[in-house]
Amino acid sequence: MPLITPEDIGTTPRSRLSPRRRLQAWERTNGRCVVCGERIDGARERWIVEHIRALELGGMDELGNMGPAHEACGREKTRDDHARTARAKRQKLRHIGATAPERLLPGSRASPLKRKLSGAVVPRETALFGISAGSAKKMPGFGRSLWRKAAEAEKPLAERIANLQKYAPAQVAAALTHQRPPTRNQSSIGFGMSSAPKREDQQVLAGSLEALIPPEIASLLTPPPLLPDEDPDGYGRLLTAVGVSVEPRDTIEWLWVKDVVDLLWEAQRLRRLRTVLLRTARRQGLSYLLDLYGEPEQDTFQMKRDELVRGWSSGKREAVRQVAALLAKHGLTDEAISAQALSGKLDDLDRIERMIANADGRRNGVLREIDRRRSALGARLRAASDQVIEGEAIDASSDQRGSARR
Repeated sequence: MPLITPEDIGTTPRSRLSPRRRLQAWERTNGRCVVCGERIDGARERWIVEHIRALELGGMDELGNMGPAHEACGREKTRDDHARTARAKRQKLRHIGATAPERLLPGSRASPLKRKLSGAVVPRETALFGISAGSAKKMPGFGRSLWRKAAEAEKPLAERIANLQKYAPAQVAAALTHQRPPTRNQSSIGFGMSSAPKREDQQVLAGSLEALIPPEIASLLTPPPLLPDEDPDGYGRLLTAVGVSVEPRDTIEWLWVKDVVDLLWEAQRLRRLRTVLLRTARRQGLSYLLDLYGEPEQDTFQMKRDELVRGWSSGKREAVRQVAALLAKHGLTDEAISAQALSGKLDDLDRIERMIANADGRRNGVLREIDRRRSALGARLRAASDQVIEGEAIDASSDQRGSARR
């Protein structure tokens, strides 16, 4: 298995494809991406011909090992293939006992290069806040705290909340539910000088999910879609709950989470408006029934009817008793008022129901996109790990046969 170093990335030799070969590779999968499995719009989306199994992992440069892929999917697969190849090579050298190479292994402790989880290779001494990792170790307090803060910002959301719960579980629960945190005397856990939460942790505990969103991502999120009479704290609690449940991993998933929360908020708003509309229509329904079944007393009935409707709406006992007696006299109950209110607002309620269904459908579509993106990534990682394990087993058996011959 070849050693892959940063200068080798993207230089693996491969044959040049003619338009006819590209068309044949397209027809092999009927235009479906070999990485994510989604259909490619050949007229609108950029696509390439990708090796199903990478050449450095033992794949053949033949049509049977090729297929169409989205350009972004192809770049991601190439990056992951290089990372898996380097990892497999390190495992081989460490555990199988192969001869040490002349050049340094990529991502090893002896190398000045460090391979990040995203696959990007950066110098190990990359400076954060103007301070390198080596310099931060020599600086007591200040430099190390900056590096600790940067490391905390890269952790997944659930892990960061779990770390905070070690210090103050009651305060974390209060922050997530937007309640006042208990005092020192009320809390069942005391804090010593060594176990007290840091200042940045206290800011996270005092706020909502917005304090846990990385700053570079928070600047990309749109403002909350709130009306003047709506509660910003309720929107923050909803964003907190959805964010903790989904655990967004990158900018795309954060934007999707924001879309899901906005659609949930829109659906809740429409349901509240539907309830208010029905309550308002009940007064109109009662007025219609009083006109239909009432016993007007010449010019004074209009005044009595309005007073009766206002009293019934405000819950006055005498007005409620008179309305119930009038309805019972004609074989009706309080449900007749609701039925009359519903019949007068059917068109408005139908439009609201369609808007709610539309918001729920769009929300479910975004959640499906998140699941599809993660399942495709998980399938690729599982296939890659199987290939690495298979390659290690083949290399180990070949080394054993070579040693037996000697």
